[in-house]
Amino acid sequence: MSRFRVLQSVHLLREGAMIRKEMKVDDVLRKYPQTAAVFRRFGFDCTECQLSGYENLEHGAKVHRIDLDELLKRLNESLSR
Repeated sequence: MSRFRVLQSVHLLREGAMIRKEMKVDDVLRKYPQTAAVFRRFGFDCTECQLSGYENLEHGAKVHRIDLDELLKRLNESLSR
């Protein structure tokens, strides 16, 4: 990761732009539309799911058998792109 991206990521974290496990899937998608590609890469096709407004990331990852820590890492990385 370039120095610029690291600094950009630090800035986002300071500003509170961090995706956390208790956030609803739909809230993440609406606030950070660039995360849709990350969800798709993980096989977590939630853009059309009616439950995305009620399901938090932790529960969704468990149901879809996705490593939550890796998902959160990739989602947060997508914020700096």
